[in-house]
Amino acid sequence: MGKWLQKDVPKWLFWGIVLGFFYALSLLTAYKIGQLSKGEIVLQRQNEKIKGRPIEVPLFIHPDKVKHQRRFRFSFDDPSVLQFLRKRERLDLLLEGSKSDMEVFKRLMSWVRSQWTPGRPDPYPPIDAIAILDKIRRGETGGFCAQYCFVLCQALQSLGYKARYVTIKGHEVIEVWSSEFQKWVMLDPTYEIYVKKDGIPLSVIEIHDFSFRKEPLVICSTRTLPDQGEYLSRFKNFAVWIKNDHVSFPVNFYDIERYKVYFLNSIEERFYIPPQSLYTSFVEDLYFNPWEDDEGLEKD
Repeated sequence: MGKWLQKDVPKWLFWGIVLGFFYALSLLTAYKIGQLSKGEIVLQRQNEKIKGRPIEVPLFIHPDKVKHQRRFRFSFDDPSVLQFLRKRERLDLLLEGSKSDMEVFKRLMSWVRSQWTPGRPDPYPPIDAIAILDKIRRGETGGFCAQYCFVLCQALQSLGYKARYVTIKGHEVIEVWSSEFQKWVMLDPTYEIYVKKDGIPLSVIEIHDFSFRKEPLVICSTRTLPDQGEYLSRFKNFAVWIKNDHVSFPVNFYDIERYKVYFLNSIEERFYIPPQSLYTSFVEDLYFNPWEDDEGLEKD
């Protein structure tokens, strides 16, 4: 029959019949999937049981019901390796009487910012708060936004907080987990800034989202503020550092980009980040309770 079709039927008609057949088949398949995806499609493994019942694994789940696991492992310095910093700089005395996380954060930001006037870090000091403070105090180098962040982050970690570095456009800030608010909070020690909306301090991703929607935010600082619009626009692109344990496990500075995860607003942005860096468009990869594991259980 195939030979007959190819011999006696025009090619355009022959291929039309073939294409029509496959088109009809695709419509039928789509219809079946549409019917079954309402909950009728399950993968049933006969003779296998979990907790006394047959396994039923849905093939399609509503996206809102999917619980994604984080794809990146974040590391933080243990407070024990930072106790020399805590004791030498008398941080407990500085924070005496603090009654909230935000009071601790603001006092530490003010202390860090008061340690030196912004300058050029040449030669570039190690990512170590003690070394940074010592070298700048001796006049051997200077420090700008990154050095303020390194000192603030390690000071917070010495007190038992989970704190991490975040790169935004042309600037460095940090985030610290607040158990009081059960969320990450952005701190910018260079300008002593944190950002609020409706009285709640915001994380970098929240500032990012609100900035895109052009919703009004409150920038809190005791210093002269940069232009608000220009400042908030810096949060439209950011990268969260997954490595925040530079005292315990130092790496070469040129390796730092390997430990940044860029948050992409569009897939095309992956062409503009350093080739050795990581990226994601899933908020869940970057924003989570660092005191819980992937199952939402408290870590020991």
